[in-house]
Amino acid sequence: MLPSSDFLDMYYNLTIKTLMGMNWVATYCPHASYVMKTDSDMFVNTEYLISKLLKPKQPPHHSYFTGYLMRGYSLNLNKDSKWYMPLELYPNERYPVFCSATGYVFSTDLAEKIFHISVSIRRLHLEDVYVGVCLAKLRIDPVPPPNEFLLNH
Repeated sequence: MLPSSDFLDMYYNLTIKTLMGMNWVATYCPHASYVMKTDSDMFVNTEYLISKLLKPKQPPHHSYFTGYLMRGYSLNLNKDSKWYMPLELYPNERYPVFCSATGYVFSTDLAEKIFHISVSIRRLHLEDVYVGVCLAKLRIDPVPPPNEFLLNH
């Protein structure tokens, strides 16, 4: 089921908000090379990002996804945590590799792929984990940025 664009803008709806953003990018920015999704409380040095990560003189990557890699994370089973994930929603012991939602960069071709695959994946409230699940289903591995300090907490 496609996510609705009519939703309350709150933490537990970040996945919907991100998917709507990906649909918007796929629809209105198909010729852009890359997109960055970042939290509103993050600082982005765009000049450094472009010169060190995107390297505009080189051909753009396809099926490219990078950010601060989160590997081997287990589900948080503490019901009092905002990162709580019930086993009924996600029955695996660990999440696939995903990039922290604080900021990640991806090639524009992935926006449509992630949006379309999301129709077949049960929605999770942890947006970064959910995008990682979509990438795993697409068999696309997020890659570390060229400089480990480029996209960090």
